[in-house]
This record gives sequence, structure tokens and C-alpha cells, in this order.
Amino acid sequence: MDAMELMEQLSQHPLVLGQLPMQMQLGLPYLAKKRGELCMRFLPHRENYIKNRLEIYPAQYVLAFVYPFEKIICFRNLLYEGKVDLFSPIGSMTPEFLAARGKYCLNELYSECSRVLTAREKTGSVSDVMIANYQKLYHGISKRMGLEQLYGGEDDLCGGV
Repeated sequence: MDAMELMEQLSQHPLVLGQLPMQMQLGLPYLAKKRGELCMRFLPHRENYIKNRLEIYPAQYVLAFVYPFEKIICFRNLLYEGKVDLFSPIGSMTPEFLAARGKYCLNELYSECSRVLTAREKTGSVSDVMIANYQKLYHGISKRMGLEQLYGGEDDLCGGV
């Protein structure tokens, strides 16, 4: 299964279309196992282009699906929990960074995600080692892209951000 195609499919999910504001980005897919099932979590957040920079804001939602990613296992609107200032950017990137390093990092992450998804489809399960390797890459890429504040939080699927 191709991760990019899956992301496009999930962006058309009725809950995403009906509950998330249009300017929300799903963000990076986080893979985990819960009760032996493969799950995918997103931290939808706002992005804004200002003065030739992409500003990134904190996660406003937590959204998690269980394979085959049609069933939602978690949906939280963090706006009403008051834990984070959702209206102040937590980072920014230049278009040059996005076109070079950012693109490389995202391609690396989505390739590994596709590998895990393909393994799940072929064997019916995913090893804990594959999940741990993916999570290590996820956290490493969030750090390389300067997005630790957004993606460096808890690894619990529906836990704190």
C-alpha cells in the first residue's frame, strides 16, 4: 500500500471533511500497534504562508485510525482542552528548505510507511521491530525538520500532545 495514496484517501474521510477546518493539514503519519492491530495517528494542525515562509502551528486535533484505516479509534479537539496556544506558530520553514531537505525527509518517511503497510497487507501483521524502526525514523525526521514541538510528544495513540 502506498502511504501517499493512503494519506489522500484519509483526507477524504467523512470525519476529516466534516470536522476539520479546511486549512488543517493532517501532518505526518505515526504508526503504532494497539491490541495487536496496526494503527495510524495524525496531529492535524494549521499551516500558513507568510512572508515567503511556511509557519507551522501546534496540533489542534488528535486523530487515529485502525487498519484498514476506515475506522476511527480516536478523535480529540485540543482547542477545548486549553493545553496549547494554537494561535502562535511553533516553527517555520523556507521554501528552499522544503524543496530540498524537507522533501527528502518526507520521501524517506513515506517510503518506510509504505513498507510497513505493504508488510501488513502481505502477512496480515507487522512486527514490533518494524513499528519501532518506523517510530525511530518518525522522531528523527521530526527533529531534522525542526518539528519536535509538534511531533515529539507522547507515543500513545490518543494521549497528550
